[in-house]
Amino acid sequence: MDGHFWVERNGVIIDPHFQEYDMIGSIRDCDARVKDYVEAPLFTQVLMYFYASENFNNRPTGFGHCYSNAVKELQREPGGRMVFGSMGFKLNNKDEYFYEYGGKDWKTLKQFIN
Repeated sequence: MDGHFWVERNGVIIDPHFQEYDMIGSIRDCDARVKDYVEAPLFTQVLMYFYASENFNNRPTGFGHCYSNAVKELQREPGGRMVFGSMGFKLNNKDEYFYEYGGKDWKTLKQFIN
């Protein structure tokens, strides 16, 4: 699976920042603290949610476990919604993003299930 889960609550994206993102940013010449989130179409989100709930349930939270992180956040503070899509970091000195998870124009299940 190549994509990312996060929580959106009252228009605010809730997604933990991990040190590993900073390492990825330095390798890819990005500012890992400036992120772009691109929501997948609803049909793709629903299918990915069911895929993740069948394959990634009861996993630990932390880096590389975005589904578990989102589930834990919704348990910690009910309300909001789980979102699936792409997440990228802003390239340094450019008005573009490098997508670590998914891709800017990704829409289909086939793209996310590589």
